[in-house]
Amino acid sequence: MFVDAHVIPDGTDPNDAKVYFFFKEKLTDNSRSTKQIHSMIARICPCPGGAFTPNMRTTKEFPDDVVTFIRNHPLMYNSIYPIHRRPLIVRTGTDYKYTKIAVDRVNAADGRYHVLFLGTGKYLSSN
Repeated sequence: MFVDAHVIPDGTDPNDAKVYFFFKEKLTDNSRSTKQIHSMIARICPCPGGAFTPNMRTTKEFPDDVVTFIRNHPLMYNSIYPIHRRPLIVRTGTDYKYTKIAVDRVNAADGRYHVLFLGTGKYLSSN
């Protein structure tokens, strides 16, 4: 279960900040009698080669170490689609509902993209 997210500075350069996501998970043993709650933290690290630089207009301008990293991690190199191009997991019975759905088009250094925003009526605090 998602608990919270925080941006935590790492030094004086704001591009070095890290994003931490906090989760908790309720586990039971095989007899279903012992219940434990485990806390988990996921940290989003900067991409190899540093943060996004707006002066790069295409991916062809990426430094060699970034290209090597991407090629060694196929999930970042090519688009991966699920079987039959349908969602593999559909979540039901959640404790939230989407209250707003919005799509925006944004300009990036390498083109225009559609961004999908899903609102649940709750917000994440950044402090």
